[in-house]
Amino acid sequence: KQLLDNIEPLPLAEILPFVEQQLGHPWQQSFQHIEEAHAAASLGQVHHATLVDGREVALKVRYPDIADAVNAELKLAGLMPRVGPVKKWGIDLDAYRNVLKRNMDQELDYLSEARRQSEYAQKVQVDGLHTPGIISEYCRQGLLVQSWEYGRKLDETSHWPIAERQALGQILIRSLFHSLFKAGLVHGDPHMGNYFFRHHPAPAVVLL
Repeated sequence: KQLLDNIEPLPLAEILPFVEQQLGHPWQQSFQHIEEAHAAASLGQVHHATLVDGREVALKVRYPDIADAVNAELKLAGLMPRVGPVKKWGIDLDAYRNVLKRNMDQELDYLSEARRQSEYAQKVQVDGLHTPGIISEYCRQGLLVQSWEYGRKLDETSHWPIAERQALGQILIRSLFHSLFKAGLVHGDPHMGNYFFRHHPAPAVVLL
């Protein structure tokens, strides 16, 4: 719960210049309204927003200086001493650093995330599973815009009727098996902050 709820997001005023830089124009040309962030999201944070056409969206914004911070950390990884266990076990530090760099570059690229999310939604279609729709015309390398989804966190479902909770569990299991054995695509960050649960009008799982 501390990991999910106790990360203080940056104020909107500090984020808006980066949003406008990514959009290439004042934010009001794309959005009617942007709220203060509801949650941190790993390398960025999520804002509830309304597009100029009235659609409710989740605006995920990459932290403005996070790419430089990641590159600085990766440079430090290159300074790990080639002595002791590293030398004894023949660990290839350059390969380790290169893999980290490739993975982090992908994590920092929200256009890549948008493509992968759309592919997942297309290939992992299970009754009761909802994946937010990507609104590609507003996405940028540092911005991810998707449909705003409502739901409850897992600990808020404990009082729901047993039949509804069993149905949610079945959706989770079917989604896992479908992604593994039919789609060949696995959600790489399945912590409870990436799930919402609904029980009206029918049990449903929202996978972020």
